[in-house]
Amino acid sequence: MTSINSNVNQHMHIGLVRIANLIVSAMKGKLGSGYPSGNPVYGWIPIQDTIFIGDVKQDNIGTSITIELGGEKAPYAAAYEWGSGLHATKSAPRLYPIVAKNAPNLVFFWQERGKWFVGPRLPIGHPGVAPKPYIKPSIDENKVEMKKILAREFKIAVLAGTKPLEEYTVSV
Repeated sequence: MTSINSNVNQHMHIGLVRIANLIVSAMKGKLGSGYPSGNPVYGWIPIQDTIFIGDVKQDNIGTSITIELGGEKAPYAAAYEWGSGLHATKSAPRLYPIVAKNAPNLVFFWQERGKWFVGPRLPIGHPGVAPKPYIKPSIDENKVEMKKILAREFKIAVLAGTKPLEEYTVSV
């Protein structure tokens, strides 16, 4: 006979995987236009193509699951959630320096100034990107469903192996 703890652990595992799939689906639904589609020069791909669900972990504190995204294939994933540069919400706002990386100088026609620019760094910085959250809204919009999933799995776990209510006798 399976213990109630074993049933609860098994069904919490099932519930967490269902919740992770729900959140991943919501995030991917939000990551359409307005987000970068990657950059093949750097080997970058769209954020939604980097999302995956990690393993369910259990320790003495509880049970958890991770949803991972971004990494080396989409290093801009966090910038779109929390903003970057002057638009940063998790660090001090600042301009990013624009410097030559693969050559001694930046060389381009500067349309706004009507002339060619040649130099190792621009006199202005990049302002970064404004936040366009997709993680937190995906979680917030699904909180009710997440609670339902966990409640349903907990109920299944607790009731597994119990007799139907009619089979219990009550002495008065």
